[in-house]
Amino acid sequence: MSDQHADQRLAAILAADVVGYSRLMEADERATVATLDACRAVFKERVAGHGGRVVDTAGDSVLAAFPSAIGAVEAAVAIQEALRGRNEALPEQERMRFRIGVNLGDVIEKKDGSIYGSGVNVAARLEGLAEPGSVMISEDVHRQVMGKLARDFEHAGSHAVKNVAEPVTAYRLTIENIGVAQASKQERLALPDKPSIAVLPFDNMSGNAEQEYFSDGISEDIITGLSQFRALFVIARNSTFVYKGSGVDVRQVAGELGVRYVLEGSVRKASNRVRITAQLIDAASGGHIWAERYDRELDDIFALQDEITERVVSAISPAVLDAEMQRALRRRPDSLAAHDWLLRGLWHLQKYKKPDNAEAQTLFRKAIEIDANFAQAHAWLANSLWRDVWLNWSTAPDESLQAAYDSAKRAVALDDRDEFGHVWLSYVCVYLGRHDAALAAARRAVELNPGNAYSYAALGAACFLGGGEHEEAILALDAALRLSPADPSRFVWFGGQAMSHYQLRRYEDAIEPARQSIQVRHGYIMGRALLTASLAQLERDQEADAQLAQIMHLKPDFSADSFAHLTWPDAERDHFLDGLHQAGLPE
Repeated sequence: MSDQHADQRLAAILAADVVGYSRLMEADERATVATLDACRAVFKERVAGHGGRVVDTAGDSVLAAFPSAIGAVEAAVAIQEALRGRNEALPEQERMRFRIGVNLGDVIEKKDGSIYGSGVNVAARLEGLAEPGSVMISEDVHRQVMGKLARDFEHAGSHAVKNVAEPVTAYRLTIENIGVAQASKQERLALPDKPSIAVLPFDNMSGNAEQEYFSDGISEDIITGLSQFRALFVIARNSTFVYKGSGVDVRQVAGELGVRYVLEGSVRKASNRVRITAQLIDAASGGHIWAERYDRELDDIFALQDEITERVVSAISPAVLDAEMQRALRRRPDSLAAHDWLLRGLWHLQKYKKPDNAEAQTLFRKAIEIDANFAQAHAWLANSLWRDVWLNWSTAPDESLQAAYDSAKRAVALDDRDEFGHVWLSYVCVYLGRHDAALAAARRAVELNPGNAYSYAALGAACFLGGGEHEEAILALDAALRLSPADPSRFVWFGGQAMSHYQLRRYEDAIEPARQSIQVRHGYIMGRALLTASLAQLERDQEADAQLAQIMHLKPDFSADSFAHLTWPDAERDHFLDGLHQAGLPE
């Protein structure tokens, strides 16, 4: 019989236990219990300080719940730092070390405050995988905290664990490389010279986790609509979605992303009706410019999105509305069902997992079956097919690339004014070695929407990966980074800037973006290779040796052949490999 007083919700779970607890108890029970109590006081203080609550302290364990993944990880880091300091004052035999696991998942919370569910189970399994003094997080948590830590977590592989059906992908952070980039300590980005806005992911209030794709899709569509207004500066989706579920203050968001206004809201979908609430906030004052609630039939969803977009623009910059509205209107699919399949596909695509990418392709094809002229579905199908090649998921990369090319060309033919078709066509052409076509498509994307970070990212890639336009690449990637400063993909953009500086023989200038690329993604081999080659060219041999050793640790089979798939000019490939050979990579 179900518990009438249980509440099911999404939560970040922290699970911890003591390493070698039985040994400590056997050596000195009283001292061990006293130490455990002192350590639990640290847990209680740090957990509460980051918005969580301690749920249970059975035996030598600690279980805590948080409303956000960021809060849970920051608490875990703070706990391990505090315990390390405490242990340094004790003899080795008296030191108490904890392992901590953090997961994000559904839990059932009973009236007495206890929690249950797979989210708790996975957190406990992650804790078991952790080393003493370290924090181990799940892939879902990693996705939420990317860009919020000064150092990225180290990928720790996938593990089959007890009582969990699917393998658990884990990321490790040891206490030695912990460094939290607190928002309050970050340098605030300068405001652009035109009205600027960030749209936070709208909350799913439907009471059904399966509707998450719909609320995410509404948020993305509003971002896309706003980005069409040339008089506005709009932060890209991937940077605003890092705040999903974190409950941060809008002033903090505005400071980190460098914007004046923040739009937030919620979506409740039931049967054939949808309710959307939205509020526009001036981050400088914290005041609300307007707030509105919309109740509509689901059939009116496109008109509703346009109405919200119009209200935002009219509230921020009334003078631009009439001149820009007609240009900004986007072609809508002929079928609402096709649009729904597109949203479902995009939700899976953003997970960056091989099974989800395959599912996204299936859903995009369903959208196309319903509406064969739906350009956006063809464009995103092209992206997912290209992604199979980019992430080495395809067993037949040549066929995947050709299919991606065909889909991107179809998208452009159906709607030449939708920039995403040109964006993904450019990326595919880069991989096919068609550099002139890649440059033309990317430049067209920027022309169509200079407010889209991915248009500039595509242009940067087309320029530095074979186009030879390295100065243009640096400027384009600068624009992408400003439009999406917390983007999970920015490690590639930093890497592109490092590559362009390197090929221009500006080795000193290449070092900083190369370091930033591996700060965002610890295991990014290209970023480390560029850093290694740049240091070697500057004859900073000891530093270059250390970086090459780190590459070999991360990728033992690393060699010149690791870059054979890149279709750049021979002279640039030789110059890059020359730096690596100077660092000690065998010929």
